[in-house]
Amino acid sequence: MTRPYGVLQHGDGYYLHPYFGEKEQKQVARMPYVNLIDHDALREVSHERVQRHVVRLPDTEFRFVHESAIIEYNGVLFVAWYSCPEKELQGYTPIHGARSFDGGKTWTEKRVWAHDAQQVEMYCPPVFGICDGELYLFVNSMHGFDNITAMEVYRWNAQTETFDFCRRNEMCFKLNTNMLTLSNGKRLLPGRSGVFGKNPLNPAVLISDSGAAEGDWRLVVVDTADILASETTVLEENGTLYMFCRNGGADITRLYLSLDGGETWSSAASHDIPLRSVKMYVGTLADGRHYVIGNAEASMRHKIILYLSEPHELRFTKYMVLYDMDAGEPYVPHTDMCHYPCVWETNGRLYISLTLNYTDTDLGDNTWLIRGISVYEIDLTDFD
Repeated sequence: MTRPYGVLQHGDGYYLHPYFGEKEQKQVARMPYVNLIDHDALREVSHERVQRHVVRLPDTEFRFVHESAIIEYNGVLFVAWYSCPEKELQGYTPIHGARSFDGGKTWTEKRVWAHDAQQVEMYCPPVFGICDGELYLFVNSMHGFDNITAMEVYRWNAQTETFDFCRRNEMCFKLNTNMLTLSNGKRLLPGRSGVFGKNPLNPAVLISDSGAAEGDWRLVVVDTADILASETTVLEENGTLYMFCRNGGADITRLYLSLDGGETWSSAASHDIPLRSVKMYVGTLADGRHYVIGNAEASMRHKIILYLSEPHELRFTKYMVLYDMDAGEPYVPHTDMCHYPCVWETNGRLYISLTLNYTDTDLGDNTWLIRGISVYEIDLTDFD
């Protein structure tokens, strides 16, 4: 049965992905469903002209680097990530960053952009936003794995080439993806919330009513269900917000809709984009097309795909495979995973920062903990 795109269906409409187990099949049968892919029109776009630029490789000082964010500001690309000496969120954990002055081809040496020199608090993750012509870096501080203590706000200082501390907001809210400017002028930060001392498990957003990055941020909880690793990302189309949410407890990417600028949200829906339970990223291009990128179809983090919609529609008709370990191409030698995307569009090109896990290094044999950061560059005319 043909379904209207972007419209919630109840009861008889849902999509069963091949990787769904019995648990997932039972759950989606009880959920509303949103049709997003035009399966008759869907076609693959060649990845042959995609360029990959290495930002940071793992080394003996920081074997584990992860969860990058990317943005362009005054003609310069910025990438930030968090770093750990050996294991995820253990030991000294600063926010590092690098810049590119040539469209991503080369990158500066890493700089510390936020950290606790006393090593009491760890910093993770970074996200960016531009507000009133200023570049901002938002970061979480924590006392242990996802034990959030605050969100801190930093502003870029072009004279010193550092991020200056602006404000600390004591809250249990974990950031996930870059700041979104809504059509009503407010700003929104996607993430997840909870209570101090515990892993935040509720999909949520922060809203700046004034639109100021350095102002007050108000919490709106999207779902009070405890959802493991409920990492969120949001796009807006024709006044409706669409939140995609990772669900670490089941291999179903949840979708929530808001018709009032993020104040209230629908119940969780399923959809037909084959996203696995890994962090994803969504957004809107300058020409009104929307994109969704995430790990798809194959074994968890071995394949990552970019989907593109028609202009001003939640109807996805094109896709590009950026990394596929199992197929052999596209593939980066001596790696076995590609995941955790962040996206920025500038000058007709799409820049996607990604974590890659490395094999065959002299840093040890646990490839889960040996990671680097790369940026993929796509010419958007390839999708025309």
